[in-house]
Amino acid sequence: AVGETAEQAGNPAVSGEPPDQTGNSVASGDASIPLADGIRRCGDYLFRVLEDGTAEITEYLSDEGITRIPSALAGIPVSAIGDRAFSNQGDIKYYTDEYPDYHRAGIQRIQLPEGLVRIGAYAFEDCFNLRSVTLPSTLRVIGEGAFADCRLLMDTALPDQLEELGAYAFRGCHALTGMNLPASLKKIGANPFAGCSHFRRLDPAAGHPFLRYEGGMLYDSETQTLIACTAEAWKNPVSLPASVRIIGEAAFAAAPVETLVIPDSVTAVGSYAFADSALKKLVLPASLETMGDNPVRNCPLLSEPEIRSERFTVRDGALIDEAEHRLIACLPPPLPDDFQTEYAKMYQTEEPPADGARRDLSLSSLKEEAYGRSTIRDVYYMREGFSY
Repeated sequence: AVGETAEQAGNPAVSGEPPDQTGNSVASGDASIPLADGIRRCGDYLFRVLEDGTAEITEYLSDEGITRIPSALAGIPVSAIGDRAFSNQGDIKYYTDEYPDYHRAGIQRIQLPEGLVRIGAYAFEDCFNLRSVTLPSTLRVIGEGAFADCRLLMDTALPDQLEELGAYAFRGCHALTGMNLPASLKKIGANPFAGCSHFRRLDPAAGHPFLRYEGGMLYDSETQTLIACTAEAWKNPVSLPASVRIIGEAAFAAAPVETLVIPDSVTAVGSYAFADSALKKLVLPASLETMGDNPVRNCPLLSEPEIRSERFTVRDGALIDEAEHRLIACLPPPLPDDFQTEYAKMYQTEEPPADGARRDLSLSSLKEEAYGRSTIRDVYYMREGFSY
């Protein structure tokens, strides 16, 4: 509210503002400052008033960490967090050697208010220091990439009334080991858990109308689409059931799977289906009819996929859809043996500890895990003058 310090306005717990009757903190007062394009300011929050009279937070202006997002701004209930509203509120300590004055603690733990219905796309992306988030029972939509690259985020319970989980919602959350999927879930986007390197389990509610989890893989039984795979599938030779018709977008992204034989039942492979994986051998079936964009992106251990479909060919280092005369992907030259050995080591992550056991959650360790593979690959390709 007007007249408060930035620290007080941004953190109701600091300002001493009273909780509302639901127990949520409130950015108190009726005052807000009108800005351009319908945006208003209340303390360290920018927001807009939606058609239903509720507020959508569009941006958080402070670098100071907060523990609760207010349930109301200038007396208007908060129902939505807008796209990228809190993105990049990360712990960037690892830059301080070069930029000693550029440091912020960022958001570490946060409680979202009851009454919140929607979290927008990439709302909390790159909150590197975020360790826990409490989601309200009123939440219905988690947008695309909402918590992407929150590398320290621990296991989070999805509310029982959630209806939509966006594509890549928890992409690159390396500290996550599992997640529930409520029976209320009506829509799920492309692999919400792509690149979660310690992900071991998914728990769809019993009797879920279309989600099935078997053998470490999550399926949409209505569209016969493989959505995601977890570490349970990575431990064994991957075996896809004959019921699968579609390998979904990013379904095997960053998976430490070396050999994958796609069954003849599969007719479509989504974009980035095997991106950043450890694949050395990939067999695509004669039944294959469509492929999305660059399904083998950043797979330097894969010299050339084996293609049994007459529609697709590899010529001059390019994967081509002959029927549409479309370039699907450029295949990188093979890594020499020494680079292959170093690259493969990056997938040999330690076994996740038992539930409740401590593990190394330092930012530096997760940063190395997240970027080590690309560093090895990029050093070689830059040296050889290859670009993709």
